[in-house]
Amino acid sequence: MDAGKKLMYECAGVKLIYEKTMNRYTVSSAGTTYNTSNPLEAWCTYWNRVDSVMRRKIGNLLEKQGLNRYSGEEQLSMTDQDGV
Repeated sequence: MDAGKKLMYECAGVKLIYEKTMNRYTVSSAGTTYNTSNPLEAWCTYWNRVDSVMRRKIGNLLEKQGLNRYSGEEQLSMTDQDGV
């Protein structure tokens, strides 16, 4: 990392970096970057990306276990849903 940059947080492959010399925050993940001088905007963007990455990972894990990716509940077959 460059001398003027400070890695503030890193989670699930998402980084929040502060560049003191430019008074700029950078959120980076999966080859995309977002720059802002507003620390609140940077913080919200960082956690939104972490949330998105983790929900996708958890959803994939649940589906592999035969569970609904959004609720974590057992998948119902079509006959179970029709009450048959």
